[in-house]
Amino acid sequence: MKKSQLNKVHETLLSKYGLSKESLKCCEHFQYNPGEKVWSEGDSISTLLLVLTGKAKICSFDSNGNNLILSYYVSSGLIGDVELMMNYPTATASVIAVSPFECISIPYKHNRKELLDNVVFMNSLAIDLSEKLFECTNSYVSNALKSGEQRLCSYILQAEYKGFFFDNYQDVAATIGMSYRHLMRLFKQLNDEGIIAKKNNGYQILKHQYLTEAIK
Repeated sequence: MKKSQLNKVHETLLSKYGLSKESLKCCEHFQYNPGEKVWSEGDSISTLLLVLTGKAKICSFDSNGNNLILSYYVSSGLIGDVELMMNYPTATASVIAVSPFECISIPYKHNRKELLDNVVFMNSLAIDLSEKLFECTNSYVSNALKSGEQRLCSYILQAEYKGFFFDNYQDVAATIGMSYRHLMRLFKQLNDEGIIAKKNNGYQILKHQYLTEAIK
């Protein structure tokens, strides 16, 4: 992870949340490489993140740390909002960069009052939390009502970055509710049909429209 000072581009993003560089303290620009952990579930955290560019995977496991119970992707919005609002000292989920990932770090310690007293920011935070709840609800409904192929196509669309899909296949199987063996059969089927193509440790998406139509 690399750190740097904020610039004009970062200030533009802050302004969308009703914030400014002058009203906040100790903010920094963070850069992560693909596969790098932003933080792990249970880690002590002290900062709110505003996503600038890239995509990250948010995942949570059961109390034993063995079974994945939640997984979704973010490419905009806030990370650490739940912890801010509930005053949690530790991360409620793991965050892993799946592409070059950049964000603005706003330390809780120095800025909590400024954030919570800012009506524009709080409205944005409420919208962000509502969107996450809506996405998670849709995911649960999808797992209950849609076919295995539809669930996989939907997951690929959520996870893809610049036309490519890379992920831990065990996590994918757990997230969309199927066995690892069945998942690999579906990947092979989509590959054989020319929808996706195997590339190194992932797949290139060749027919994006097919995936979109398949989940309707």
